[in-house]
Amino acid sequence: MMSVIDRLGRTVVDVMFVVACDEGTFGIECAVSCHCKNNMPCDRFTGVCPGSLCAPGWLGRSCQTGYITCIIYYSWPGSHYYQFVEAYSSPSMPNFFSCL
Repeated sequence: MMSVIDRLGRTVVDVMFVVACDEGTFGIECAVSCHCKNNMPCDRFTGVCPGSLCAPGWLGRSCQTGYITCIIYYSWPGSHYYQFVEAYSSPSMPNFFSCL
């Protein structure tokens, strides 16, 4: 950020330089990867995907929340049961999923 000072020493304008990230990244220092459907590039400033469509396994405004579907199988004599459970990662632990 840069400030423009008038001749009396007062800040007149604060100027921030914003640089667009390379295609496929966004965020502070372009450190966040896009997860858009069909590998489409996301918005270089917000990370929002075209049509807000995320790649499989991702969801959220900028497709940064990972998810998987767990299949839990129960079996006892004479009966079988399948349960489908959605498991989500969190921004603080992006590669950790728990189904139980």
